[in-house]
Amino acid sequence: MYIPIDACQLPENMESRIWRYIDIPKLVSLLDTRSLYFSRADLLGDPFEGSHPKTFSKTEFKLVIEQGEKKQEITLSSEAFYSALRRNTFINCWHLNPDESHAMWSVYLHEQPGVAIQSTSNRLISALSIDEQHKVNVGRVRYIDYATDSFPDENQTIHGFLYKHKCYEHERELRAIIRADHIPTSIFSPDKVPLGKVHPVDLDVLVERIVLPPDASPWFEKVVTSLLRRYGLVKTVAHSSIPRKPQW
Repeated sequence: MYIPIDACQLPENMESRIWRYIDIPKLVSLLDTRSLYFSRADLLGDPFEGSHPKTFSKTEFKLVIEQGEKKQEITLSSEAFYSALRRNTFINCWHLNPDESHAMWSVYLHEQPGVAIQSTSNRLISALSIDEQHKVNVGRVRYIDYATDSFPDENQTIHGFLYKHKCYEHERELRAIIRADHIPTSIFSPDKVPLGKVHPVDLDVLVERIVLPPDASPWFEKVVTSLLRRYGLVKTVAHSSIPRKPQW
C-alpha cells in the first residue's frame, strides 16, 4: 500500500513517463506473480547505497530490542546501524524520463534480451495501492555533492536511499521503497533476512505499454506478444523510438 511521507519528493508532473528495463525472465515473473520485486538495498550492487555525505554527523544509536517479554538495550555505531538498515530496506527502481534511454537499454539489457515497461508515477502509485501487504513509499532520487552538500534532515533514515552522488545523475531514478520491521533480525541474524520482497500490483493500471529494444527482431516481438496474451495482459507492444540505422 502506498504511504506518502514528506521525505519522499514526487515528480512535479505525475503523468511524466517512467521506465523499467527488464529481461525476459523478470518479465515472466512480473506477469506470473503480478507483483513488483523489491531488492534488498545492500544487494543492488552499489557499495554506496544508503551512505551519507561527509557533512553527516556520525553518532551512536541506542536501540531497545524486544524479544518476547524481555527487553534489551543495545548500542550500535553509525556504521553498524546503517549497515543493518541497508539489509532492512527494499527498493524497486524506475527511470524517470519522457523518452527512452539508450544508456538504460545498454546497462540493464546488454547480456540478454528484454523489454521496457512504460508507466507514469501516478500509475505506479495507483497500482501499488491495491494491496496492503507492505507500506510503500515512493520518491525521486536527488543527486548531490557528497563532499560539500548535506541531507535536509539527518533524523530521516530514509534519506540515505533517496539521495545519491551527482555522478549518478544520468540514472534519473524514481524509487518505491519498503522499510521492513525486522531490525533485530537484520542486526543479530543477517543471514535470515530475505533477499527481496514482492508486493502485488494491478498490472492493468501499472503498465501503459511494453516497448521492444531498438534491435528487436520480428520473432522477439511475437514472443513478447504471446507472453502478454498468455498472462491476460492486453497492452500495446511498441517498437523502440531509437533509430536502428542512420538516415543519409
